[in-house]
This record gives sequence, C-alpha cells and structure tokens, in this order.
Amino acid sequence: MFRSLAFLLIFCTVILLSPRASADFTSTFDIPNGGVIPFSGPVGNWYLTTVFNGGAATLDTSSAPSSVSLMGYGTGSGSGSSATLEFASIAQAGTVNVDFNFSATSAAGSPSSSAVFTIYVNGVSVDTYSSTITSTATIPVLAGDDLEFYVIGSGGIIPPSGGPPTILTGTAAVTLSNFTFTPVPELGDTAALVGMSTFGLLLLRRRKKN
Repeated sequence: MFRSLAFLLIFCTVILLSPRASADFTSTFDIPNGGVIPFSGPVGNWYLTTVFNGGAATLDTSSAPSSVSLMGYGTGSGSGSSATLEFASIAQAGTVNVDFNFSATSAAGSPSSSAVFTIYVNGVSVDTYSSTITSTATIPVLAGDDLEFYVIGSGGIIPPSGGPPTILTGTAAVTLSNFTFTPVPELGDTAALVGMSTFGLLLLRRRKKN
C-alpha cells in the first residue's frame, strides 16, 4: 500500500509541475468567431481599438479561434489608421508564443515605413516590423502585464509637378496564429508539490528498509 501511495504522489507531482499551455485564442485568451470588426470595443477577453485617419482599420475574426488578422490602411496626408488588439492584466507569469505573417504594402513612391506592426508589453515595444515578414514571436510576461498587437498603415502625397498631386496609400496587415501561453508555476504551488514528491520518496525508502 505504501509503495502504491508513494508512486501515486510522485506521478501527481510530475503531472502538476508540467506547464499547461493555453492553445489558440481560446479559454483565458478567447476571441470568438465574429467576422470583420471595424469599431473599438471588447472582443472576447481582448479589447480592440481602431483609429481612423484617412483610411480604415479592422480586426478579422473569421478564422478564430485558430487565427485572427489586424489591418490598418492609410491614404493621403493623414497620420494613418491603426488597429490595436490588447489583452489587459495577464493573470500569471509565463511565455507567449505566436506565429505571425505581416504584410507591408504601399503605392510606389511612399516611404518604406508607411506600414508598421509592433508588439508591446506594458506600452513598451518588444518587436517592431516595417517590411513583409513571416516569423514567430516569443514574449515573456509577468503577472499583471498588458500585451498588445498593433498595426498602422499611412499614406502620403507627392507634390504636383505640372498636374494634380499623387495620393499614396500604405497598408499594414498581420495574421496571428498558433497562439500559446505557457504559465510559470507559482512558487507556493511548486513548493507544495515538491513536498508531496519528497514524501513519496520517503515512503519508498521506508518500504525498502522494512
């Protein structure tokens, strides 16, 4: 009986200490499938902020919860339209991993920085991109941190030369997929579980002596 109990305690400790990852935009990080959303407001457990300035900005949740897409489009002399997807106050320290496919497109002659994708933690830039790229972001976070994905597309105007001015456009679009959050076990939980494992080992040693 002691032997069975000892093995059970050790097995439970190993299972409970293994990090349990949250997959896709589900559970705590839920984003429901709701089509294209152009206006600011809560989206599942996230919050979308769209700012319009000579263009458009949207969140496309048509493929949620497996993936979502942010788009910001700007044209003319405005500062550009942007979309921000924010998760406020993460409950536990851990690591966020997310695949992203960022597309920066613009009309000929517009500056290369006219389309930007940035990842923020607590308002501080973690990564920023201004050219087309497909990659994976690994983002360590602490309890209480705010996580943001931000895109902005802006245009411009080429002054006239014997004719009307040329209106330029810039579009920033990013698709986020394979989102996972792997929590770090809290210190108190870890200590308790290690104690269980130690007790199980002591039971085994006692059994062998007998």
